[in-house]
Amino acid sequence: MKRILLLIASIATVYGCTNSAKPAGDSIVEKSKTHKTIKIDLKQEPVMLDETGLVEPDGLEILHLDCEEVFDRINRIIRYKNRIYILDNWQTNSVYIFDDKGKHINTISRQGQGPEDYAQLMGIDVDTKNSTLNLTSRMDKKLLKFDLDGKRCLGVEQTAIPFKRLLKVKDGYIGDVENSIWDKNNPYNVWQVSEKQELKKGLFEIDPTWSSKGIGPGSAFSTFKDKLYYVANMDFNIYSIKNGKVLIEYTFDLGDDAWPSNLKEWREPNEIFDISHNKVRRFYYFQETDKWLIAYFIYQGQMRYIVYDKKNDKAHFAKSNVNFGDYFLPGYPSTVGIDETAIYFKMDASNMKTSWVGKTKYVDFMPEHGEQIERLRKKFPVVDEEGNPYLLIYSIK
Repeated sequence: MKRILLLIASIATVYGCTNSAKPAGDSIVEKSKTHKTIKIDLKQEPVMLDETGLVEPDGLEILHLDCEEVFDRINRIIRYKNRIYILDNWQTNSVYIFDDKGKHINTISRQGQGPEDYAQLMGIDVDTKNSTLNLTSRMDKKLLKFDLDGKRCLGVEQTAIPFKRLLKVKDGYIGDVENSIWDKNNPYNVWQVSEKQELKKGLFEIDPTWSSKGIGPGSAFSTFKDKLYYVANMDFNIYSIKNGKVLIEYTFDLGDDAWPSNLKEWREPNEIFDISHNKVRRFYYFQETDKWLIAYFIYQGQMRYIVYDKKNDKAHFAKSNVNFGDYFLPGYPSTVGIDETAIYFKMDASNMKTSWVGKTKYVDFMPEHGEQIERLRKKFPVVDEEGNPYLLIYSIK
């Protein structure tokens, strides 16, 4: 059943992740004074992620996410201070809270119709100023605020429209509706929202042919220091949003591997199957750090990265598999999040069990990787292949 659900989710991601987004109606958006264009050739052979200099094997942490509830999906992950917050809005509709060693602290699971319940949990964010964990519930238009351990609901606010995510900013919130047009006169994806949940300004107009079409996994927003970035679909500009003003901060030039500019409207999947495989539709994640720009996307059916070294003005095309150094972890763990400090991978317990056993019925890994496998067994004396996934945290240099 899990495989069937994952297949359905993958198809939805491939065919349901586009819209023709304009930053603010038909207005022309200016480039920032520090705008940079990054040109990259995706036809070159990709290197391994650790070969870019972005991460290194001894920067790896492996956490067993151990709790009584079993979840499979990680739709969003946040690491804040000594807490890790994981949203699964696919299988359990819950938020799981762990300490930085993987020990379970609490679970928020309140699906219902009560005043402190949620109907459709879609987003989580940490409000660092007010020290709250904020949950966005879409269809019942709620923003629920909890203490950082998720044990007390501190308040519930009614939102103006059904948001997928409400991110706290200095003067209120920035909200994302993910292609849902609630007012045909104001068909915007991103909204500037006041502290009192009043709509102030709409940004990034939605093409009506894509109304209510989901965009799949990933995050349209990212933050770096005092900047909030937004990534639109089929648009390889990186936009900054501040006080209702939009600027283009970076542009990724993918050449003829970018999605064709004349294919912005909804098309039946069978009409664009070949193009979907050979062109990049969107970035699933974008993140800036002091040294790097990181973009994560699908290209020719494979998950890939662009890693740009700001200091040396060099762009790398990389594949998502990495050298795990002290441990033998075959397969391809899936990227579930990127922030300023780390890249987060999820490894299913069944795959971890294969690594721990050290062989399959076809291959024995012990002769070549015996020391790495023994090290993994020492770290995890028992691995339950039916248990929760493992979190691999790779620190960014």
